[in-house]
Amino acid sequence: MDDGQIVVASAGEGTVRLILNGVEVTNSTGAALVVTEADEAMIVLADGSSNSLADTDSYAEDADANAALYSAADLTITGTGSLDVTGNGNDGITSTDGLIINSGTVTVTAIDDGIRGKAYLSLAGGTVTVTAGGDGLKSDNEEDSTRGYISLAGGTVDVTAAGDGLQAFTDVVLSGADVTVESGGGHTATVSEDISAKGVKSGVVTVVDGGTLTVDAADDALHSDGTVRIASGTVTLAAGDDGVHADTALDVIGGDTTVTTSYEGFESTAISIGGGTVSITADDDGINASSGTSTAAQGGGMDADGGETVTITGGSTVINADGDGFDSNGSATMSGGILVVNGPTNSGNGALDVNGTFSVTGGTLLAAGSAGMAVSPDSGSAQSFVAVSFDSVQAAGATVQLVNSAGDVVMAFASTKDFQSVVFSSDELVDGESYSVYVGGTASGEIADGVYSDGDYSSAAKTSSVTAGVAVTGTMGGGGGGGPR
Repeated sequence: MDDGQIVVASAGEGTVRLILNGVEVTNSTGAALVVTEADEAMIVLADGSSNSLADTDSYAEDADANAALYSAADLTITGTGSLDVTGNGNDGITSTDGLIINSGTVTVTAIDDGIRGKAYLSLAGGTVTVTAGGDGLKSDNEEDSTRGYISLAGGTVDVTAAGDGLQAFTDVVLSGADVTVESGGGHTATVSEDISAKGVKSGVVTVVDGGTLTVDAADDALHSDGTVRIASGTVTLAAGDDGVHADTALDVIGGDTTVTTSYEGFESTAISIGGGTVSITADDDGINASSGTSTAAQGGGMDADGGETVTITGGSTVINADGDGFDSNGSATMSGGILVVNGPTNSGNGALDVNGTFSVTGGTLLAAGSAGMAVSPDSGSAQSFVAVSFDSVQAAGATVQLVNSAGDVVMAFASTKDFQSVVFSSDELVDGESYSVYVGGTASGEIADGVYSDGDYSSAAKTSSVTAGVAVTGTMGGGGGGGPR
């Protein structure tokens, strides 16, 4: 059909099924396929078939059907054929009710939003490719708190969007699909302040519990106005702003999360890591517990505890930051897991920066960075620590070895960056005991990136001795001292 329209208008109950088997429809005046009235509608892509829909390049502002494929009823797309949809005038595929894609190969190109299910958008299988001048996948029901969500349970999804890659008024839930998103031109692009170009954005909760998610975003890669939770799956993020941002809470309990590049890696009011593996590279702070405000301390120049929290109870977290590596505008606690911070080389920031209390009761902590704003855990922490400050900057690649009074290596560290301070905490340290610090030799028994359980210091040079549980005097202090953020 070179210039026409398929219309479904059924007042009866039940599902209307359209089987597309080699259909090509273009319409110069409106949508190519419209479901104006039905209980439910289903589009079946016949086995081996290729189908295409294309609409007008201009819609009136008050037009109801304003997408190449438009449905006013619940719409399901299934079958094993293919469907190419071109939204010349607005959206590609829109349902003002729910929209489900179960299978098939669906390719959408639209000048505005790619695929929109107002009530909900569910992708359970198939291969979906979207190129959009607005948002890629969208669900925007604002009236019902149980709707306005995106579910990605299966299939392969590839989204390139000038705006947000995935945007849901309530929740975005990834539980099994393989999803790739580029928004706003990617992390090297600059977009105007009035354009939202986040990779994945939710109004309430963003959940990753399976599948794979790869995002390259001009703004935040993974964002929620409420909570972000990563439970399982593989997440790889590149961001022009935050790798993961959550206004209320950011929780990681499993999975494999890598922030390859970002301004700040993780940012939220409350950040907790209890499992999985996390790797963060950031131009500024690696982990930043911030509510967007800072509170001046009484009678001093430092900031006071603002109530924000960072909690580490498990997992393995490795940070490479040019600003503060591990930063809480409030307090921080660590009771398990592994935390490695390759912090800044400039003295205006520190590998650790905690305004309030910083209590360590378990786990393994290694933080190396500049000495100007260095911070150690609280001296009353149940698990002891050592804080080492060197007279001069040590070059990247240097090996630091901590040796107890029996001559055994307690910890060895090979830095990836220049450093002048090292803070180490583990259950092998004994409060009040003295340890020798050597630079040089070789390390072995890697337990995390750059952190080793053993080493050979026969060819190394002893630089100092430190006492467990005592912060180095001078620039290094306890959890209450931090630099500007």
